[in-house]
Amino acid sequence: QAMIVAGLGCRRGVTAEDILAGLTAGMAEAGLSGILPDMLATGTMKRDERAISEAGARIKRTVVLVDGPALATVEQDLVTRSAASRKASGSSSLAEAAALAAAGPGARLLGSRTVRGAVTCAIAQVGDRP
Repeated sequence: QAMIVAGLGCRRGVTAEDILAGLTAGMAEAGLSGILPDMLATGTMKRDERAISEAGARIKRTVVLVDGPALATVEQDLVTRSAASRKASGSSSLAEAAALAAAGPGARLLGSRTVRGAVTCAIAQVGDRP
């Protein structure tokens, strides 16, 4: 059974609606329209971004906070390299790194991150879909 993790990044002050729109766009881009991920993930530096936890609560999904060292372990597997993201979060792509790190060993990205307004979303999968 596959597990799908949606990694999220955002600018400060986004709304839960922004997060959910970014998530919907990211899932569609990964070929998973109409499906909800098993969990959401972002970096610990986003712990005060209420929109992310609010979005998770609305779709009844756990939000996993990934710390800097865990983000760093997947840096070589990222598809996107953003200087702005690196400066803000320490990762070249917070969405991609959070998704991969939270999904765990053997995870792979289902494409590069999707940008929707002030929200980035990347989808990682571990295991195979039936």
